[in-house]
Amino acid sequence: MINRVTAKVYLTRIFTAEAFAKNISEAKAPEFLEKMPAPDVKIYGDLAIVTGRYTFYVGDRFSHCGTNTFNLVRTESGWKIANGASTLEFQCENDLKAIVIPKIEADPKDVSTIDGIIKAFYETISGGKGVQRQWSRDKTLYTPDVRFVAMSEQDGKIRASVMNHANYVNGSNEFFVNEGFTEKEIGRIERRFGNIAHVFSSYEFWTEGKTAKTRGVNSIELFWDGTRWWISAASWDEERPNNRIGKEFLVKVKK
Repeated sequence: MINRVTAKVYLTRIFTAEAFAKNISEAKAPEFLEKMPAPDVKIYGDLAIVTGRYTFYVGDRFSHCGTNTFNLVRTESGWKIANGASTLEFQCENDLKAIVIPKIEADPKDVSTIDGIIKAFYETISGGKGVQRQWSRDKTLYTPDVRFVAMSEQDGKIRASVMNHANYVNGSNEFFVNEGFTEKEIGRIERRFGNIAHVFSSYEFWTEGKTAKTRGVNSIELFWDGTRWWISAASWDEERPNNRIGKEFLVKVKK
């Protein structure tokens, strides 16, 4: 089934597993290459949902982009696609500029302690102009389904921007690198119960060549799995005239 949403820009294709296999097997083009660099996977028992942006090439020629959504079922022989839906889009500038993040193993120094993972949380995104950010290292700090929430207020209206790791990287990398973005921790409230922890990490950031600094608070959820710490979620809000950071948030971390 094809549902035209916006002529020549955006199409939606919905397939059963059989139709999907038939479509691929009957394709006439000699070479297909589809890249889905940052799939978002959610597993619910024997069911799973996989979504993500993709780019599609025929040979060396770029063709189109879009979003894939697949519903999967676990069977005795492994996971099977039950059905799927894909958008077909042709305004793909952001997808073609998407950052590819090579997978690496976590450095034990980064994930063995709360201090270590918070230190890495700031180091990976900081640097001077033109300095590439440490996105591979950054990704090792988080669970695969980590969620980031950036809070803001404009014209008296509160807004929340919810992102996965790929959204965060692609939305911030250009600014971080071009402007020389640096962020550091200036205070912390840390609470732990058993194998779960929460950190309010106050921060300040600045860009290269500018003396003005902006402050705010990161709210970071963590857990210990028996071998290492993971960040499962992070939210942040900036300091504003009507949202001042209290002195309890500015207590220095004891080393």
